[in-house]
Amino acid sequence: MKKWFKIVVAATLALAAWGCGEPEETGEPQLPITSANIAGVWQLTEWQGEAVSEDMVVYIEFVNVGRTYTLYQNVDSSVIDVITGDYNLYTSPSSGLSILSGKYDYSDSTEWSNRYVVSSLTATTMVLKVYTEGATSTAGAESFVYTKRDSLPEGIGK
Repeated sequence: MKKWFKIVVAATLALAAWGCGEPEETGEPQLPITSANIAGVWQLTEWQGEAVSEDMVVYIEFVNVGRTYTLYQNVDSSVIDVITGDYNLYTSPSSGLSILSGKYDYSDSTEWSNRYVVSSLTATTMVLKVYTEGATSTAGAESFVYTKRDSLPEGIGK
């Protein structure tokens, strides 16, 4: 399950180096990358430039106060797993990139295996790319596109 969580978070969870489908193409204004602006419910809609299958459930809810998250996903099982923890959003002093990292509530607060660059953020779309320590760009990085939702779908979560 941790392996899939790494992939999902993106959760993780922001596209390939050629930039297919990045939000800039929609003309939506970019938002400052802050914990307040990523707060809310996000659904994984693209993974590596491909639409996510309809039977795959991946939602992550970021809460600004306390900087916690709840991930709902069925990537590696037929049931929806619920994973919780804390996240951190900071700017790398060396690269200037906005980095999202986190810890799981279970297993003694183990850190996520990857950190993610928030490469784009609009009111409706967030793009996350896997961060490589010391990198100054995200060219060629594994990417995930999340779409903002008003709430979790009925039957998921609360």
